[in-house]
Order: sequence, then C-alpha cells, then structure tokens
Amino acid sequence: MINRRSFLPCSLLALSQLCIGSALAQEPAEEPEQSAGMLEEIIVTAERRQSSLQETALAVSAFTGDTLEKHQVTDFGDLAPLLPNVNFGHVYGNARISVRGIGFDNFSTGSEARVAFHSDGVYVSRPSGALTKFFDIERIEVVRGPQGTLYGRNATGGAVNVITRNPTDELGGYFTTTLGNYSTINVEGAVNIPISDRVAARVAIISDNRDGYGENIVDGGDIDDMSLWSVRGKLKFDISDTTTWVLSGDYVKQDDHNGMFHFEGPGSVPVAPATEPSYVPIGYRFDGEYPSDIRDVAANIGPDYERENYSFTSDLNMSLSWADLDFITGYRHTEYDLKSDLDASTADLSRYQQYERSHTFSQEIRLSSDEDWGDWVAGVYYFDEGLTGYVAVPADIRVVAPPAPATMKQGYQAGGDLDTNSWAGFGQARWAATDSFAVVVGARWSSEKKTVDEYFQVDFARNWDADNPVMPAKTQQADKTWTNFSPRVTLEYQPNDDMFIYGSYAQGFKSGGFNLGGIQAPFDPEKVTDYELGMKADWLSGTLRTNVTAFYYDYKDLQVSKVVGASITIENAAKAKIKGLEFEIVALPTDGLQLELNVGLLDAKYDEYETYDPANPTAGLLDLKDNKLLQAPDYTITTAAEYGWEGWSGLWTARVESTWVDDVWGTAFNTPTARQSSYNLTNLFLTYNTMSDNWTLTAYVRNLGDSTVRASYGVSSALFAGAPVLSTLNPPRTYGIQAMYRF
Repeated sequence: MINRRSFLPCSLLALSQLCIGSALAQEPAEEPEQSAGMLEEIIVTAERRQSSLQETALAVSAFTGDTLEKHQVTDFGDLAPLLPNVNFGHVYGNARISVRGIGFDNFSTGSEARVAFHSDGVYVSRPSGALTKFFDIERIEVVRGPQGTLYGRNATGGAVNVITRNPTDELGGYFTTTLGNYSTINVEGAVNIPISDRVAARVAIISDNRDGYGENIVDGGDIDDMSLWSVRGKLKFDISDTTTWVLSGDYVKQDDHNGMFHFEGPGSVPVAPATEPSYVPIGYRFDGEYPSDIRDVAANIGPDYERENYSFTSDLNMSLSWADLDFITGYRHTEYDLKSDLDASTADLSRYQQYERSHTFSQEIRLSSDEDWGDWVAGVYYFDEGLTGYVAVPADIRVVAPPAPATMKQGYQAGGDLDTNSWAGFGQARWAATDSFAVVVGARWSSEKKTVDEYFQVDFARNWDADNPVMPAKTQQADKTWTNFSPRVTLEYQPNDDMFIYGSYAQGFKSGGFNLGGIQAPFDPEKVTDYELGMKADWLSGTLRTNVTAFYYDYKDLQVSKVVGASITIENAAKAKIKGLEFEIVALPTDGLQLELNVGLLDAKYDEYETYDPANPTAGLLDLKDNKLLQAPDYTITTAAEYGWEGWSGLWTARVESTWVDDVWGTAFNTPTARQSSYNLTNLFLTYNTMSDNWTLTAYVRNLGDSTVRASYGVSSALFAGAPVLSTLNPPRTYGIQAMYRF
C-alpha cells in the first residue's frame, strides 16, 4: 500500500526535478534569440525593502495593478484562486482569509484574523475591513507563512499587503464601466492632478451595485445583492529631494443584504430515533418552512448588512545620509451592523443581530539601509484599538418553554467593550557573506494588553423591543498582558542570476484575548513554528519560471471557537501539524502564449485536541486527533492559458483559468453536513486593447459551470435554532462586459 503522506511530497519533488531537468536539457549552450519575450520582473516590498520577487526569501505572490485589471480581480475572493494554499470565505460580514490552513474561525465580535491585512502599510485589525474592493491598485503582495519579524500583529498565517497608486507628476487617469447579469452596474475611476512641481493629488472612486443571487421567501426581497461605494484621496508632497510625504484618506459605505445565512440541514447526529425533537430543525416543529433553493433564505427580520469604514494615513519618508526613515501613522474607523434570522425558517422563532464598532490608531517608525555587507531594517510599532460590540438573539418563548403562547422575548445578548494596546520592536539584518551566500537574522518582541468590560443577559421575562436596556445576568471586568519573542533565521544561496534558494526557521505569534460577551477566562496565545525551503528559478532565457516551496508547521494552542447554547465559546486546542508543498510555474512557450500552473498541497490536522460537541452532547468527550483544520483543503490547483494576437488595429487577449479545490471542512468536528465537497471553478476572459492603449474592452464569464460553493459553514445554536447547519455562499455564474478609458 502506498503511504499517502510520503507519496505526495515525493511526487511533487519528482515533478519539480522533471520540470527543472527538462528545462536544463532544452537550454542550448549558446543563448538563443528571444522569440517569446521574457517574464516580467516584479519589485516587491515584502521584506520592508525593494527587492525582486525572484530574489526574496519568502513565499510571496505579487500582482501588479495591470494584472489585476486583466484578470478582472475586484476583491480577495477573486484573487485567492490564483494563489497556492490560500482559501477565502466570508461570514457575518467578515472576511475569512486562510493561508496554509491558518485562517479565521472566530465569528464573535472583537475577533481577530490570523492573516494580517495591510492597506498602504497600515494594519487593518477588523476582519470586516478586509472585505474591501480593489480599485486603483499599484500592487498586491500575499506572503505565505508566519511573519513575526517585520509585520504588525497576528501574522501567524501570513500577510496581505494592498498598495494603492500614489499621485504622480502627470495629468491622467481612467474610467471604467462594467455591465453584467444580475443587473450589475460597476463604475470605477481615478484622476491624477499635478498641482505644482512638488505637489500632486489623486482621487479614485468605485460604485458597485447588483441584484441578489437569491430571494427571501418570506417577503420576496433580494438576498446576497450588493450596494457599495467608496472614495479615496491622496496628496503627495515632494518636500525636498530627500523627503516625501503622502497623506491619504478613504471612505466605504455598504448597505445591502449580502453574506446572509443559508439553511443546509441539521447539524446534530441522532443518537436515538431520528424523530427525536432535538434532531429535527426547529422550524419544522413550529410549522415553518425552509427554502427549497439553496440560494434563497427564509428571514423574518432583514436580512440587512450595513458597513461604514473610513481611515486616514500619513506616510513620511526621509532619506538620511546613513539610512532611510519611515513614519507611517494610521487611524481607522470600522463599523458594521448585521440583522438576520437565526432559525432560518419562515417561523418567526429567533432573530439575530451582530454589531461592532472599532477605532484604531497605529504608529510605525522604521529605519533601513543598504550597506556594503548587506542590508538591515529596524523599527518600533504601536497599536491601540477601542472596540464596542454585541450579539443579540431575541427568541420566541415557545422555543425554550413549550407550550407557552407565541411571544418574542429579549432572549440572549452578549457584548461590551474590548480595548487593545500593543507595543513591538523589530529588526532584521542580511549579511552577504559571499557573492552567492547570505545569512538573514531577525526578531520581533511584542507586548500586548487587552482590557475587557463585558456582559451577557438571558431574559425571557420581557417582551422584545430593540430599545430595551440590557439587564445583564453576568458581567466581567478584566485585563491581561502577553509578551512574546519571535525570531527568524534564513539562509540564502544564489548560484547564478537565474536561481535563488533559501531555507528558513521562523516563529509567529497571535495574542491571547477575551471572548467578548462570553464571560470566560482569557484564552491563551497561539504560536506557530515554520520550517521552510524554497527555490525560485528562471529558465530558457527567462521564458520559464518555477518557484517551489516546502514547509512544515508546529502549531500550538490553537484558538478554536464553537457555539455553546446561544453563545460562542473560544478554547485552546493543544496542537496541530501542517505540512505542504507549493508550485508556481509560468511559461512563455511561443510568441503571445502564456501558460500558468499553481499547485498547493496541504496536510493540516489536529495533533492533540479533546473537546465536547455542543450539537451532540450525548457523544461525550471527543478525540479530534487527525481531524482536518478549517479552510484547509488537501489540494488547490489552478491552471491558466492566455494567448494574445494583433487584429482590428488592436491587441486581443483570450484567457481561460480553472481552479480545482478539495474538500473544505466547516467545523473542527468535521461535521459531515458542514463540508464543502471538492469543486471546480472556470473563468473566461476576452480582452481588446486599442494600439494607443486608451481603450480596453473585456468580456468575461466567472464560474462557468455555475458551481455552488460555500464561503463558510457553521453549526448554529442548539438552544434557539435546533442546531441547523448554516452557510454563506460564493457567487454563482456571472458574466458581463467591461469598458475602460485611459487619459
């Protein structure tokens, strides 16, 4: 019998050797004439310095703004399929970004992601803030693996860096209109204005509107529609030849019925006859109906989703005689309000509201320099957040005290205030021992204090009224501080200009915290240790690129959430082991033709974890060893082919991309009814550019096969909703045409 664990790595190692061996065998002794062009060199700042992507000792993928436009990438959900071992979803108005099996699975207010999201160098703490639209983008970098040395808080899974376009000294801009099915109307544009020799401004806007992908069978309203607009403004001051200051501000407003719960079926497993009341979804017991179409919902309240974000950023860069000095200051306000129906049936049995408001201030001061012996960067980081939020679940008294007459009571509410204060010092130095060998050493020391003032109520005495004051059954005021030292050591070897090899040891840290409204002891920090090997190589005169990464994680004290009664509880699982391989291969075999292959293989399992399943209390203590982690499919494979040619006084490009994703589990219990089965997504694009490059027309089809893909799964409350499985959904098949004019 073949050992599957050893078979996959060996197979991929053989595949990489075959690709490299074939390239070497085909490469002639004398350099040939370039008939197919060369692959683009991308400059990134993933190590807080400018470096070629192919000479950066990190597993990083980067996309320029032009590439994002060509691929019709408008948010992270469009981008994730192009990345190995990256999974994206959304739930309760929050983004769920998972990298190598480390993602976001805490749905309560005040929760924090494990993949650090940055916008123009400023850390975005709220997962709802990562549900951003990409517009007027200079570059996006996605770094896989723990980034404890150079990045801000909680980068145990990786980091996403969104860099928007800065003002320039040339008058110009663009305007884009997209029309598609579901009455899609998307308008985007930007204008760049040079005000003087040393001052320039840039303003960008986006408006995204469409009808819903489904219907609320209670009132016939749209579900999973979109109504969003955003504006960003920037001012750039070239104060002197050595000092640049960029001020920016942005605003986002969303008001629609997006990201709502869809009923999937029961989440309990019967231990007695299947007619046992605790097993039957609660709506059926009170003459309720559930939608027959998975795209539809049954909601007696809303569903409504409102979001308002704004931020201000100051980036001051000074070139001193001995180093570059950066001051990056950020303020962010994030607020959202979600209203929906928890029992997911036409019976008006329970309602759901989740509200969160946050304001953050961050300051990073960074020094960096290139020296004869190598380069270095050092800095300090400060972060402060004040957050208020709650979850409210009014419920019909019949749910908990049958056969009482139908009356909606205040039910359950939990929330409060959660403050975070964080300091960190960090540094990294790269010593070039020889022309081909270098050693990189870095570390981050972090101190984080969290203070909570929280409450919860269970009130079945008063009739429900949204304006009723809270009558807390329990309260808690507490604080705790955690410190951490995260080192990184990397060895780099570059035998020639076209090959770069690295090996690294790194640690990542995600702070402990409080489960806001849970009135529980603070949960512990989680830590991940990463052992990684990578090779980046260009072959055949720059027409073939093969980037390969192998990694192994030792993951401890995972922060795992589950629904107990009506509330979310967070506990620390003991250990998990994660190992995997990643391939990013691009080839230009002939003029105009580009082929791409991204492969991510992942083995992400709990190594030690014993707990109780609230949806199946009679099952007793469960041993979850070898259960799969959430958002951690065994494989993700993306292939793409792109061909360009001249015709009709312009340049045509046809592109097809197809992604295969293995099973994705929605709970730590690997509940069979909360599993997204393996699926395929195929996208088609046909683009025409005028020779002047002023006009671009693109026709597109996304999700050609109209696959139904769950963005998230969860087993809901056994108390108020009979533990049904609820999900959120990714878009169905969409198609349309886009026109862009550049001036």
